[in-house]
Order: sequence, then C-alpha cells, then structure tokens
Amino acid sequence: MAITTHDNVTLTSFIGNEIGISTTYNEFAIEIPYNQLLIVGDRPSEDNFPARIWYTLKHRLNLIEQLHPTKNQSMRIAGRLSRGILNKGPTLFDEFLKLTESLSTMAKGEVYRLLLERRFLVPFIVPKMNEKYYCEASCLRYVNTLISNEGYSIGANLMSNTSICRIAVISERPATSSCTSDWLKNIFHVQSLHSLDVENKRNVTQLSCAAELGWGFLKQRSKYMPVLVLHVIGDYKPLKNFIDEFAMGLVVDVGNGESDATISKGCVIKWSYSDYEEVDVVNTPGSNAKAIVMHCSNTTAYNEITEYLLELDTFSYQTCLALISKCGLLNEIPASTKSALKKVDFSTLRIDGLKLQKNFAKVGQLQTTLQRETNGALISDLHQKIAAIQQQNRDLAIHSN
Repeated sequence: MAITTHDNVTLTSFIGNEIGISTTYNEFAIEIPYNQLLIVGDRPSEDNFPARIWYTLKHRLNLIEQLHPTKNQSMRIAGRLSRGILNKGPTLFDEFLKLTESLSTMAKGEVYRLLLERRFLVPFIVPKMNEKYYCEASCLRYVNTLISNEGYSIGANLMSNTSICRIAVISERPATSSCTSDWLKNIFHVQSLHSLDVENKRNVTQLSCAAELGWGFLKQRSKYMPVLVLHVIGDYKPLKNFIDEFAMGLVVDVGNGESDATISKGCVIKWSYSDYEEVDVVNTPGSNAKAIVMHCSNTTAYNEITEYLLELDTFSYQTCLALISKCGLLNEIPASTKSALKKVDFSTLRIDGLKLQKNFAKVGQLQTTLQRETNGALISDLHQKIAAIQQQNRDLAIHSN
C-alpha cells in the first residue's frame, strides 16, 4: 500500500530556528534530536505547517486558533453548508506525520507527550510501503501521562498498561460523514487531529487506513471510568486482528448497511441512525462478546453507548500493547543473551567492534558544533556529514541482523 500524502516529505534541517521541509525524498535525511526541538525561535512562516504545529504545541497555544483560521470556513448547519469558502488547506493529521517523520525517538516522544497532555489521541498506526503497517510503539513506551482513576491521579503508559479498559472505535462510512469524531468528543471526552480536520475543514487524510491512540474517559452522572481509545480512520479491515487482540469494547458506526465487525470478547456495539429508538441485545452462539444493535439518533447514542461500556470489566489477561504482535505491527523479537555473548570476541571488541557506538559519539560532536555554527555553508556541510553517518548506522544495523 503506497502512501501518497507524506512519504515523499522529510524533515531535514532547522532553518532560521524553524523546522525546514524538503519536498523530495532524501535517504540521507537527518534525525532531528530532542535538544534541537527546544531551540526558541520566531513563529514559523504560514507555509511551514509542520513547524507551526510544533510551535503551537511547544508554547501551549490553541490548535484550532493557530492552525484552523475561521475567516474562510463555512459552518455546518442542520447537515448543510452555509455560504462561504471551504478551507481545503493541508490536513492536521498528515502535517503532524510530516513533523514526526524524521524526529529521533526521544524528540518524537516529546511531541506525543505534549499532545497527550491536551487529552488528544496521537497517530499510532500508519501504512507504509508494500501493504505493511507501522506503529509508534518505540517512542510511546517512554511517554507517561497522568490520568484520573477512581479519584486518584496515576501515571499511565499506553504501551505497558494492562488495567485500563480498552475501546476501539471504527466506521463503515467514509471519514467525512462518519460519526466517530462526535463520539470521541461526546462519549470519550477526547479530541484528535483527525477530528479537528473533520470539524473545521471537512478535508481529511487520504490514507486508506490509519489509527489514533490515547486516553479518554466515560462519564455517567457521578461515575467516571478511564479508557484507552483506539480510533481507526478509514478501512478498519486490515487491522481486524489487531483490534480483536486490543479491544474489550468495539463501537461501530454501521451507516445504512450491515457490518460483520466483531471481537472475541467483551462488548460490540453497532449503531445506525434512526428517528425511532430501538436497542437490541443479540446473543451469538459460541461467542464470548455481547452484541448490541442500536437504531437511534446520535445524541441518544451518547448515553446508550456510555451505559453499555461502563458495564465492562477489565480482563485480567489483557496483553500490554508493547507485546501485541499480530499483523506484523510490532516485530520486536527478544534477544537471546546466551547465544549473543558466545558470538562476541571480547579481545577485539574495543578495537574492531562498537562501530555504532563510535558513530553515535561522532554524531554527538557534530551536533554540538552545528548548534554553535552560523555560517550557512558550514551548516550545510555538517548536515551532510551527520546524515552520512546516520545512513552508515542504518546499514550497520541491517548487516548485523
């Protein structure tokens, strides 16, 4: 599956304290480190959208006010558009992917942390070439977020938590007409970049399938329950196995047709719009999942869906996300220390080995020099040297495997 929206754009440098964007793919693109993100600079130019996203997050500014100006937007009234010009500019979701594409793991984790602290979902699964999918487990395992659970604030990690109820939200309808964005805000009390695109531009990512992940909560009267929410954008079918292993609850916007979406445990809620309220509990022989079919208005669905999800109990056998490996999403194979140690010749390790470590030290020295350099030609030369070493590191890592 090819990506047409952001595979050919990489972050390559900081230009005038802005994040510079290269419009062509560069295999020697530099991974921007965490300390370079912290450089204080002027507000980025209007056409440097990824840099504006980072500037907005770093300075705790309002994402809608900064990135979705209202002067050219139309309002949605009773399902119709009023007079005005649709703002068909870049989508926040795709531009955020451009921002994080070439960041180091620590730098990417910082960007994700700032977004999660705003109670936003973060892009978690995105398609790559050859119909494969990539997930952001490597950076999220270092990001802890404070959430409220039973009246106490606790530090929680998306990758390692096994106690919080997990809900997947999917749709059989196109992203621009789906109700999932409304559900995120009104049922799970969480926002997302994709939802902002739907609400403020109605111009969404063209990725065939992607997923956002983050913390939300269910509320009914005085009862609050934290939940881990996975929101699938587009066609959910390539991620069916992952959803089945992930979710205790599945909420589906069925639209006008039927849906065979299901999970092997917990609760499956299938909703479609109707002027008449009808809720049926369907017992499927041989299934451990409770199936609820709802025909009602979206407003009524908020309360009905919340009520059924609050009945869910956390399963003691939940697998932490870092270990979920279905669909090839997480290909982390534990190393065999005994066999690895037997292969090492410690007598020549310092002289001939540790090539990656030596290269990391070289990159660190060059990065320090780069931060102090003001000459444009020398800055360009330093970028090329750093990129060449990083490419050498990638080659060494591939050959070592």
